[in-house]
Amino acid sequence: MDKNKKKRKHDIILGLILLSVALILFVIDLTNVSSDTGNKKVVVSVDGKKIAEYPLKKDATYELSGSHLGTNTLVIKSGKAYISEASCPDKQCMKQGKISRAGEMLVCLPNRVVVKIVDSKEDEPVIDGVSG
Repeated sequence: MDKNKKKRKHDIILGLILLSVALILFVIDLTNVSSDTGNKKVVVSVDGKKIAEYPLKKDATYELSGSHLGTNTLVIKSGKAYISEASCPDKQCMKQGKISRAGEMLVCLPNRVVVKIVDSKEDEPVIDGVSG
C-alpha cells in the first residue's frame, strides 16, 4: 500500500510539471503571435503568379479574380486575413479561418488562388561577409 501512495504522489507531481511546461510554452507562443503586424504582408497569387501584395496592418477588403470560376473576397481586419466570400462550389477557402502568422496560407483550388502571410524582413536582401 505504501508503494502505491508514493507512486501516485510522484505521478501527480510529474503531471503538474508537464502541465506547467505546456502552459509556459502556450504563453510563449501567444506572445510571439502578438499584434506585431508591422512587418507582415499578405501576398496573393493566382495560377502561381503573384498578383498583389497588401500590408497586414491595414484593414481592407479586396476582390480577387481567380483564373477559372470567378472571384474570392479577401478581408484583412485587425491583423488577420480571411476569405469572406467565394464563387467556388465547395467554399473550402472560406472554412479555413483567419491567418496572421508568417507562412500561413489560404488556398482556393477551384479558383487557383493562394493567399499567404509573409514577413517583409524575409524579402530584404541579406548582406553577409562574402557579398558585402
